[in-house]
Amino acid sequence: MYKWNEFLTRRADLSKELFDHYWTNVHAPLVMSIPEVKRYTLRYVQQHNTGLVLEGVAAAPYDGVVEVWFEDMADFQAIASSGKWDAALKDVENFADVSKTAVLNTTEEVIYDQ
Repeated sequence: MYKWNEFLTRRADLSKELFDHYWTNVHAPLVMSIPEVKRYTLRYVQQHNTGLVLEGVAAAPYDGVVEVWFEDMADFQAIASSGKWDAALKDVENFADVSKTAVLNTTEEVIYDQ
């Protein structure tokens, strides 16, 4: 299993509410309109920062995390190489500070799954 994790920080001129709204109601439908996304993606999850901070634990400096699951890296590359993917990447600039975006590409090692 191949997983794309993208850590997002909202643009300085956007409130948390506007960031969350745009990401969910504008960006996600754009991403899901790409036929290759529907064909190759197993799971697409947006995690919106709740703002909860635990005492003694540093809070991550991100407003959200995208998790996207694929069967393998070839499936992800099929999406990324589609001409339609560029519009989705460009749209991120409408709600996120791309200079602060971090990406972590991983393979899953399931330790426990109930």
